[in-house]
Amino acid sequence: MRIRSLLLSFTFTASLSAKVEWKTTNETRSTESLAQSAEVILRLTDDRLESALDFGDIEVSEALDEKGNSLISSKSEQSASYRPLRIRPTLPPSADIRIPIKCPEREANSIQTLKGAFSIRTFKSQKVVIDPAKQPLNEIVENDLLDAHGLEVTLIDIGHAYPEIRDKETLGRLSEQAVAVEISSTKTEIREIELITTEFEVIPSQKHHFGTRSSMIWGARANKPLPEGYAVRISIPIAPEEHRILFDLKDLPLP
Repeated sequence: MRIRSLLLSFTFTASLSAKVEWKTTNETRSTESLAQSAEVILRLTDDRLESALDFGDIEVSEALDEKGNSLISSKSEQSASYRPLRIRPTLPPSADIRIPIKCPEREANSIQTLKGAFSIRTFKSQKVVIDPAKQPLNEIVENDLLDAHGLEVTLIDIGHAYPEIRDKETLGRLSEQAVAVEISSTKTEIREIELITTEFEVIPSQKHHFGTRSSMIWGARANKPLPEGYAVRISIPIAPEEHRILFDLKDLPLP
């Protein structure tokens, strides 16, 4: 098997608020035709990413190599589902969008044309603040807004969010600067929790989550012991809005 990757940058401005750059072409080849694949990774820079959670509905309308061979793959036609966005905290924010294409011929040197569109979905949010000093561990938080969105939120033992740590003394120190939250839902997917001060300032923290869409465990760990009176703030996404973003790129070299 051979994997090839090339990093270059070409820019296309889709609108006044969005910029699409060609960042990377990844190509995987093997002796088995089913194992051959390729993708173009686009870098999207857009102020609207601050409130975006996912992307999808990818449409490749034209993809040709320099000999005029079509690079539109069946995967390109089956990319309607939405997937989470991993937002980079740049100014303005940016994210990578993966566009599947057919694996080019070995003799091909460039993608002559890559044209299409994808969508990002932005959300407004409603906030729920939980005071750990008043909320018992391992008991579901009672809140009308959470109930309205079909959410069950529970503050849980810190070890559940950091299963790799087994030493009790280490877990004790960790509990002074981190929290663990279990979120269960049948209809709303939470993508953000924050630690905040009594003045509602965000406490810098490293966050991770794992589990299924219906039951997710979150861990949020501050860089130092949490201040007195800190709270956990959960953002509930509401009022989704879809934004269609076009791309039209020319003469992209292949690895």
